[in-house]
Amino acid sequence: MRREDDARGVDPRLRLPDDDDRVRRLVEREAVGGAELGGIGQGRITGEELVGDAEAGEYAVEPSAITVRFHAPTVPDQAFARRAPEQKMTLEQLDFIYTPSDDVASDMRYFTDVLGGRLVFAIDAMGIKVAMVELGEGSPKVLLAGHLEGERPILVYRVNELAEAMAALESRGWIPEGTFEIPQGPCCSFHTPGGHRMAIYELRRPEVIAHFAGRRDFG
Repeated sequence: MRREDDARGVDPRLRLPDDDDRVRRLVEREAVGGAELGGIGQGRITGEELVGDAEAGEYAVEPSAITVRFHAPTVPDQAFARRAPEQKMTLEQLDFIYTPSDDVASDMRYFTDVLGGRLVFAIDAMGIKVAMVELGEGSPKVLLAGHLEGERPILVYRVNELAEAMAALESRGWIPEGTFEIPQGPCCSFHTPGGHRMAIYELRRPEVIAHFAGRRDFG
């Protein structure tokens, strides 16, 4: 019997026992596609070959239908066992995504009415029009900013201590562009070599968002 169709259609009478020594050491078989055969691997049967002496009628399959390969147990590379401790990450969490908006009110309505986001605030003051939207529990907050130039968003990551983080990044070739204050604390912006816009900040005033939450100047 030779099968070129989905392996899920294999006759259960094949009865390939998982306690057979010839099957227990199976670590690889020829297969393509995406289906399970007896819980081992995934794929479509292209051919299998029974190895060893089987009693007549023990397997309801022709020798040309199965290919079984046997390999000695693989010993893990000792180098991986001695792997050095992972380096502590400098950037702790992506808190904000500042994205340019040509029409903050319209974008805000789409993010809330269509995408189902929660409006945190919508502020129009001192020539700055910005709306903060939360799209998912624990996800970074999106700030739709009418005053932000360019086309790419700015990814704003929190760090534990700004000066310390900047020193660590500079030791690895990072180039800062400028430091300034945002409502939550001191911040430093930069570009990656590929043109991505990013910033890091230290959270010194965690109460700021709660202070502005619920304010809606437009929309």
